[in-house]
Amino acid sequence: MDNSIEQQITALHLHTDHAAYTACKDEHINLVETRFRKTVSYYNNSEDSRSRLYYNLDYILEQIQTGRGLKEQTGIVRQQTTEEDYKREKNKLPMIVASGIFRYRNDDLGNLQEYSNLLVLDFDKFPDHEAAEAFKQKLIRYANPLHLYAVWFSPSNKGIKAVMIHDNTNPEYHYNLFQQVKQKLYPHTEEFDKKCSNLTRSCFLCYDPEIWVNPEKETLEPYHFEYDPCIPEPAKKTYNQGGSSKFFIHTQQEIEQNSSFQLLWKDKTLVNYVNSRWRKDYPDSYEDGHRHQSILSRAKWLCLYGVLYENALDYLKATFGRHGISEPDIEGMVINNYNANRSLFGSERSKLYAKKLEGQKYRMRQVFGE
Repeated sequence: MDNSIEQQITALHLHTDHAAYTACKDEHINLVETRFRKTVSYYNNSEDSRSRLYYNLDYILEQIQTGRGLKEQTGIVRQQTTEEDYKREKNKLPMIVASGIFRYRNDDLGNLQEYSNLLVLDFDKFPDHEAAEAFKQKLIRYANPLHLYAVWFSPSNKGIKAVMIHDNTNPEYHYNLFQQVKQKLYPHTEEFDKKCSNLTRSCFLCYDPEIWVNPEKETLEPYHFEYDPCIPEPAKKTYNQGGSSKFFIHTQQEIEQNSSFQLLWKDKTLVNYVNSRWRKDYPDSYEDGHRHQSILSRAKWLCLYGVLYENALDYLKATFGRHGISEPDIEGMVINNYNANRSLFGSERSKLYAKKLEGQKYRMRQVFGE
């Protein structure tokens, strides 16, 4: 902290001029903030992609340490004995996207309002908690040359998450930055998760009372970024109406359309409603020879019902993944159907809602008579 500003704050605090004290304190906070941006986007769980909640990183790190809103669910996650149950419970934990402030959680730069100077790294595939702890201590030992702001355990308790700072200001170079960090700082680290390169890579939060926060965080030097043209660019995602055979990203118009839909009928409630109907009407959907066609059909109808792509994907993975269909196969089928039926997104939602209301009225007549 600048000594002159520190002295001013101390002196002002001894007097009754609270407005002057606050102004001076804010000046210091602004100086710290302008060194690097550290506001993150916060989401309530894995199904949440639209919350516009934004917090300073230090607030999030305090939440991890105290367990506020995290402790109970973290315990539940770590009690699970199967991969399926573990993923289901982990998906209930809140998440952050550390790379900035987003209107909507996808990799469309049009939804990015402010790019941060933060990068969250994942280290996994440790055999047990003790091995992860040993690696954590190595990261802490070399934290400053690795530009690490904080280090903590992942929800599994057998992985490590670390947040570092950098001075890149161009979000279009985010992938290039990530690859540089991998190549220059962790060239021989097999535990480094290479799948975290996308702009909106999310990070599940969990309780860790022993989280390490760099005591020199305010003076920590950021990783100096210079674009490296030798690093090949990733395949470009398409954000226009035409879509892509490899990706599906909602347009802003579709996001706004879905937001208006969900004011009346939440996606999750709609999915539960149609799922109960499909299970009743098509009980053979989960048998050999029927599963792939069922996924294709349901993906199409969920698109027509205006369900967000990620909500449809989560449902179909949870439903058919347990029946032997791989997640990449399910994802490919959902992508293809959402792209193919994009022009009809949401066109059948009002009809389905009307049918639901009619069914409710019919049951009421059956119970109470005409």
